[in-house]
Amino acid sequence: MALDQLLLSPIGICIFYSIIKTMEGQSDKITQTLKDKFWPTLLAGYAVWPLAHVINFRFIPNSQRVLYINAVNVCWNVFLCKLASSGPQDESRIKAAGRQQSGGKELKAEV
Repeated sequence: MALDQLLLSPIGICIFYSIIKTMEGQSDKITQTLKDKFWPTLLAGYAVWPLAHVINFRFIPNSQRVLYINAVNVCWNVFLCKLASSGPQDESRIKAAGRQQSGGKELKAEV
């Protein structure tokens, strides 16, 4: 699990945003998109997946583990799609929400 999160997750995030921008016909914006969205996406993954796996291996019966992880994966994919389609204003709201959840004091409200 740690190897997956530390090595494969950053690679997967780069591939995800590169493919999305290429399919949108904006391959020139791949670098900027990675600069803007890499860390929020990686930190969100670090918040979601270790907890999901702890729950999976501790509380979910063997026969239901695949179903549980698939359900978490659907939610994760919805989050990725939302983050990938968000503009600069939306990104600052996502970052602010993350700071609020983590107890950060730099929360700024936007209208």
